[in-house]
Amino acid sequence: ILDLKLDNPGIDVFGDTAIVSYSYEISYEMGGERFNNTGRDLFIFVRERGSWLAVWRTMILSQSESVN
Repeated sequence: ILDLKLDNPGIDVFGDTAIVSYSYEISYEMGGERFNNTGRDLFIFVRERGSWLAVWRTMILSQSESVN
């Protein structure tokens, strides 16, 4: 990972369920190639015995490009 920016966080809690989302911009290198991605992450958490557990995640990719 060369650079990572997180923005626009949102957390909504409904009893023992929470929905968390944020936008991101990331630059990284993999297999000798550089990439830039932007998008949004969305997580669902469930509270179980006093601990929050991530039960679902999705990445909504807005843009992905190879820099090389």
